[in-house]
Order: sequence, then structure tokens, then C-alpha cells
Amino acid sequence: MSHKRFENKPASPVSIILILFILLMIAIGCFTPGSSGPGDGGVGIRLTQGFDVVNNSSIRLGISLVTDTDRLDYPRNLSLAPGGTHHFELQVIPLETTSASVVYFTPRATYLSFTLENRSEFFNWYNPYITNISTRGPIKAREISGRVKLEVINA
Repeated sequence: MSHKRFENKPASPVSIILILFILLMIAIGCFTPGSSGPGDGGVGIRLTQGFDVVNNSSIRLGISLVTDTDRLDYPRNLSLAPGGTHHFELQVIPLETTSASVVYFTPRATYLSFTLENRSEFFNWYNPYITNISTRGPIKAREISGRVKLEVINA
């Protein structure tokens, strides 16, 4: 009968680092508060894409409609004064297109609407667009600074 002797080998540094990394990812996922939408008490990690609306017109605009509020963080102050900026954060879901529409309106029937969209792809999660831009009244809107900033100007 032969007896084999087993020796205890110390764990390699790579395996220790891998185990610590996995534990860190689990801890971050469980205990880190993420970005939450208005009224959402959720906790977790959330990927987002930022968009800005810059009002370089002479007209004060007010947000009158926002769709998909569970996926879009929007300004608490709904009024956008001339010279002001509104910042939006749209949730990014890997390999999925997310979008939300925003409508600004004024008492003088001036109207601005657009859709914030992120078309997530396999190796490109952040692929933002501002689409369906529509205005009525004495304003125009155009994209500036790539595809994440919308400028409102006098017509």
C-alpha cells in the first residue's frame, strides 16, 4: 500500500487578488447607494448618461411633461430661465436602448420637445443621442458639443 503525501501549498497572489476583487464587487453592489430618480428610494449601482439643455433664448421655459421618470433624473426646478441650464441623467442599461421624452412649454404657447436616448451596444454602452427635436414659437433648438447638449436660441 502506498501513501501519497500531500503538501499544503500557499495560495498564489493572483488567486488572493481575484477573491478579494469578487468580494469587493459584491460589497459595492449591496451597500453603495446609487443615483435614484425623484421619489425612488432604491439602492444600488446605476449607470447613467448626462444631457444638458442650455437656454440661450430670451424666453423662460418650463418643463410640462417628462416620460419614463423611473429612468430619467431631471431637475427639481422645472423653470429654465434665459441663460440657464438643465441637466438630465438617463439610465444606461447594457445592451438595451433607453429613452425618455421631455416637453417644455410657456404661457405664450412656445413649445420645445425632444427625446433623450442611449443606444447601448455590445462594446459601447454609452451611445447618446437627442432625437425628435421639435419647436414652436419664437425659438429654435440645435445640438451642440457632440450629442449630449441641446441649445435653445431665439428664432
